[in-house]
Amino acid sequence: MAKQEPRPGRLPRTAKRGVIRMTQATMEMHAETLGLEPLFTIKDLAAYLQVSTTMVYRLIKDGALAGTRIGQSLRFTRKNVEDLLGLCAFNEDQ
Repeated sequence: MAKQEPRPGRLPRTAKRGVIRMTQATMEMHAETLGLEPLFTIKDLAAYLQVSTTMVYRLIKDGALAGTRIGQSLRFTRKNVEDLLGLCAFNEDQ
């Protein structure tokens, strides 16, 4: 059976009404246009810091990493990451 194209003005069965799917590139373009800085997820931050997600959660619990809760998700700004790295920096002379 051949796949039928949706009738004009109708959504395909897989599409959900009111849901807009954006690619990462589109989201970055919109954020750049609005002057917003990118937000890191737990997974993004773990990959960036080259640690496990468990370590990221531990840093949050210990108070070393601050973030923003959006709904049920945690998000982190570049400043949050810079503050963490500044806190964890050490001087080899000491």
